[in-house]
Amino acid sequence: MLLSIGCTTKRAFVFNEHDFGDLKHGYPKKTQVDTIFYSDGSIKGIGQFAIDSQGQISNYKTGTWTEYNSNGSLKGIGGYKMGEYVNCCMGGPCTQFYHYKIGEWQYFDEHGKLSYEVKYEPKSLHIDTSCEGGDNLTYGLIEEKNVIVDSVRHQLNTIEIEEQDGYLIMFPSESEDKIALEWKNKHVP
Repeated sequence: MLLSIGCTTKRAFVFNEHDFGDLKHGYPKKTQVDTIFYSDGSIKGIGQFAIDSQGQISNYKTGTWTEYNSNGSLKGIGGYKMGEYVNCCMGGPCTQFYHYKIGEWQYFDEHGKLSYEVKYEPKSLHIDTSCEGGDNLTYGLIEEKNVIVDSVRHQLNTIEIEEQDGYLIMFPSESEDKIALEWKNKHVP
């Protein structure tokens, strides 16, 4: 017997789609300023996190953030917005949330000296999901292709979202028409 379970993003009901309010403009209904730390206790970043409809602080960055290297020097200053796409979960279509960089960003070397000034422009990109046909999402990409080398550009275009057991890594494909996802466990060297 062949059992086929399919799911498509074209459904009338999507589970948890309003967990952060209307994200049409990339900002959740509620936020809270907080500080994140490296494992040694030094500051990793200061900025706003989205608060969900249950009043719980999430791991999704929004608004202006100041980020630091592990030695305490300035690493980057810039803005984040939130986005969403539909994935197929156990109970049917569900919304997956993420954050992405937007607007002007400044990046600094390990000594706090300015290295790059870039601008992230929002683009609609495809993402393969467990749903038939995947979905499209908004993602900030650096526009100035000749300003920095491709390997640095790829690194700066990559987003890491900390989850309980690991990190969701989002990055554009080489052609920058699609988003790829990777998972990195926290407790694996």
